[in-house]
Amino acid sequence: MNAQKGDIITFTATVEPSQDDPKFGFFKRPAKGSFVNEKTGEIIPSYPLYQDVQVLTTPDLLAEAQQKWRDLYGEVR
Repeated sequence: MNAQKGDIITFTATVEPSQDDPKFGFFKRPAKGSFVNEKTGEIIPSYPLYQDVQVLTTPDLLAEAQQKWRDLYGEVR
């Protein structure tokens, strides 16, 4: 996923309580990870790179794509 410190994510995992501490547990097999939009709480869909890939050949096309991303998902931190 390439998540970094401070990113808000969601995932599914199996949680097993600690035998030594009832307020502690271990999770394993995290799957279905997704980033979450900090402002709206919506899950940001992730698509495999082979789908809808577009080469942005000019700085203007890149800036336009980045603005569309910000409009949909908010600022990247």
